[in-house]
Amino acid sequence: MTSVSGNGPAGGGSVAVVAQYIRGVALDNPNAPLILLNSLRENPQLDVSVDVAARLLGPGQYEVVLFLKAKAKLGDEDAFNCELSYGGTFQLDGLPAAEIHPTLFVDCPRLLFPFARSIIANATRDAGYPPLLIHPIDFDGLYAQKGDQAKIEGMESGHEPGTA
Repeated sequence: MTSVSGNGPAGGGSVAVVAQYIRGVALDNPNAPLILLNSLRENPQLDVSVDVAARLLGPGQYEVVLFLKAKAKLGDEDAFNCELSYGGTFQLDGLPAAEIHPTLFVDCPRLLFPFARSIIANATRDAGYPPLLIHPIDFDGLYAQKGDQAKIEGMESGHEPGTA
C-alpha cells in the first residue's frame, strides 16, 4: 500500500493506494498485416480520449477507474483501436469533505496514469506499431471541464457529505 500524506489544498489527510489493476484491455488491429507496411511510410492520425469514474466501496474506500481509448487511422483505414480500463482502490482518511471529490477525479487518476500509459505503449508496440506514448493528461482541466458531471457511484444522499 502506498500512502500520500498532506494531499489536497489544505495539506490535511492522506490518500493510500490499496491496489491497482487492469479492469479491461482490448486492442483491435483489423487491417494487419498490410496496414503495418503503410505505417512505416506515414504517421497515423491519432484520436485519444480519457474519462474517469469513481465509486464508493466502503467507509473512506473508493475505486477510481481511468478509461483510455486510442484510435489510429492511416488514410481511411483503421490501423488500431486500443481501449483500457485501469483501476485503483484508494483509502482516503482525514480529508475535508470538500476535498474528496477533486482528490478522486484529479489526484487518484494522476497516480494511475503512468501505469495505464505504459500498458497502452506496450500493447501498441506488441501490435506491430511504434509504442503509443500518450502525453501527460491535465486532470485538473478535465475535472474543470466535466464539473458536476463527475459523479461518484454508490453514494447515497447524506452518506458522505460533499462527495457527490
